[in-house]
Amino acid sequence: MKKYLLILAIIFFIPVINFAQVVTLTSSPVAAADIAQGSTNNIVYIVKMDVASLPVTINSMQFTLTGTHDDNDLVVLHVYFNPTAPTLSGATQKAVNVSANFAAPHAYNAIFNLGSQGLAAGSSGYFIVLADVAAAATSGNTVKVNGLANPVIFGYSTSPIITNNQTDIAGTQTILAAVVTLTTSALAAANITQGSTNNVLYIVKMDVASLPVTINSMQFTLTGTHDDNDLVVLHVYFNPTAPTLSGATQKAVNVSANFAAPHAYNAIFNLGSQGLQPAAPAILLCWLMWLRQQPAAIRLRLTGLPTR
Repeated sequence: MKKYLLILAIIFFIPVINFAQVVTLTSSPVAAADIAQGSTNNIVYIVKMDVASLPVTINSMQFTLTGTHDDNDLVVLHVYFNPTAPTLSGATQKAVNVSANFAAPHAYNAIFNLGSQGLAAGSSGYFIVLADVAAAATSGNTVKVNGLANPVIFGYSTSPIITNNQTDIAGTQTILAAVVTLTTSALAAANITQGSTNNVLYIVKMDVASLPVTINSMQFTLTGTHDDNDLVVLHVYFNPTAPTLSGATQKAVNVSANFAAPHAYNAIFNLGSQGLQPAAPAILLCWLMWLRQQPAAIRLRLTGLPTR
């Protein structure tokens, strides 16, 4: 009987050991960089999560954007997850299109609107915060996440024990506008015949510095004495090397020209936009098809500079 009582006592006093979920958060380096107006998927912060003991399920991420950006510099934010490396290659979206129309500093709560992320015990992964920049963002304004002063916090299905090793190793991202210089190329005065085509009216050289640009239209004004049935259509060509039609490609074709002078035109690049890298010059040429049934003394002049 005593033996049975001893066994029962031992069983009764065996302690119950509860294993808690344990998560360690560590900042990954992000290089300081220039980010272009209108650019997307700019990485601003990366945090590695290591999971021990028990699995966890993550359903949100809270972070603070600092810097000098105002409430119309950023458009939306995203959070990606990569199970193997601190890169977008191989990553999947977790939170998308988080509204970013707030001036710095601002705290965000990115709900994982594409589904929660589970991590097994002994596994790890990288959560990456990205920003899309507005096309008219202020050049020189900055975006940053300081993991030391404002460490990232996650939302979990069950709250784990957190070991926070986040530091300030995410560099400042600086918004920059591309610098474009427009220069008129010389074009001799000339006579153009009735029914003729490929008459060059204007040539402008574009030089790009600092960041790439994408050009999708050209605005210009035709002056002179022509009336609304002297011209048929206008075209815009692009030449990467010289102010000539030889070697040029069409960008805007068949822009209706049935207007008397003066008239402002907006030539949409209906054959595709034109990208230019920094230090790569471009030549944009405006030319027309000419048609008039009766002899007349007509003068044409193009004024104003194209705009991006």
